[in-house]
This record gives sequence, C-alpha cells and structure tokens, in this order.
Amino acid sequence: MNLLLPAKQLTAGCFFDLDSDSGYGHFIGGEHVYSGATCPNCQLPLMLHCSLDLRDPVLGVPDNKINTLPLMYCMRCPLSWHEFSYRVLSNSAIRICEAFDEDRYLQSNRKKLSQWTEMLSNTRKEWESLVGFSSFPCRTLGFRRYPDRLQQLFNESLTNGLTPQQMDELRLLLTGYSRQKLIVPRPINQMGGIPYCTQGIPKGFCIRCLETKKKVRAMRFLLSLTNEPLLQLKFSAPSVQILFLFCPKCYTVTVINRI
Repeated sequence: MNLLLPAKQLTAGCFFDLDSDSGYGHFIGGEHVYSGATCPNCQLPLMLHCSLDLRDPVLGVPDNKINTLPLMYCMRCPLSWHEFSYRVLSNSAIRICEAFDEDRYLQSNRKKLSQWTEMLSNTRKEWESLVGFSSFPCRTLGFRRYPDRLQQLFNESLTNGLTPQQMDELRLLLTGYSRQKLIVPRPINQMGGIPYCTQGIPKGFCIRCLETKKKVRAMRFLLSLTNEPLLQLKFSAPSVQILFLFCPKCYTVTVINRI
C-alpha cells in the first residue's frame, strides 16, 4: 500500500460496550462461514475478530449494500507482517485483494533465507497463543461515544505531540474508561473517530478503487483492537494493536498490525 493519504474519520469515536444489547448484530469473535476467507499464506481459515451490523447508524455507512461487515485477519503467520486487504462481496463471501505470500517472497529473495528463518524464530511468541485456535469467544457488542476532549488529545498526539500535562490528562481519561491505572496512555479498543496509535495513524488509499476505478480514495479508520485483560479480550501478543480501515464505496477492508 502506498502511504499517501491519511485515513479519514468514518464516524464519531466510540468505546466498546461489551456484552450489551445494542439492538443490532454487532459481535466480537465467533465462527464464520464466508467463502474466500482462507489465509493465502498458512492456508488456515481467517479468524473473525469482529462483525459489524452496517444498518446501525452509529457506524455512519450510507447505502449499505450488505448487512454485516466481517473484520478478519490471521495473526498465526507472516501474513500479519504486511498490509492485508480484502473486499466483502456479500453476506457470505469475501475476495482477498492484497496479502503477503511467503513462498513468493523466498523465491525472489533466496539470499535472505537464513535471515527469514531467524525472524520467524524470534516472533513465534507473537503467534503461539493463537496456534490451534480457529475462533475467538463470541460476545455481543455495543458502542458508546467517548468524550470530545479525548478525541482532541488523540488528534494533538498525532500532530504536535502531547505535553506532560496533556499526557496526564489523557491517562486520567483512559483510566476512567478502563477502570484500571495506566502507567502510560496505551491504545484502546475503539470504533470510529481518530485512533490513538502507538506508531502514528495509518495512511493509505483503497487498493481496489485504484486498480478498478482508477480513483484515489482515502480509506476510513473503522476499528482498533488490542488486548484488554479487564474485559477479558485477547487477540494477540500484549503489545499488538490491530487497525481496520474501510472503504465505504467498494467495501474493501485493509488490516494493519502495529507492534
């Protein structure tokens, strides 16, 4: 993905409200039956991280052509080291648009085989908690708006950085949300808004719109996922933040793993 355009805001920022009845079909985890949802690298089924009901106006997706948007990924192989994109074709099928191919990479970089083997050995712990699993526990999901001041601090962290006083304020706001003391502000599970990212906000345009329509469209930030022990959410290694970007024009999802 060419990093040219900043991901735009799809809707107002919201915290997760787990195990709640939102009146819509939002879920964390669970099984899926989507065709085309196989990791092209390790050949295992993609894991369903979240299902969003696009009929919910909170998501800000106009003219929804499908009811459910599946957010899928594979954190069990090197697929997670590179951008991964797929298009949602229907309520039962996806098509992968962009993915890392380990075999092709090694064929064209034979001199890097020993280096590659060492990299794999050093990162096994990142994946080992998911090896042998095909799904996360299914839980209902709702969303609640977070304070405008929190969004202002997120924005400031991306542009000018935060002063010590602002860091204290951000820490206090996030502690109020998570109900636990935080040594430093950290990424949170959120939908919409502009995320607080450990490595800055992702940038990129929709790969499918560029290839098929010859149009450059900025992706919209949709969801940030990270482990939250208090909520008993575990998606990957403790330091990982998974970001989902979305193109509402063609229903393409791009997934980025930030460590």
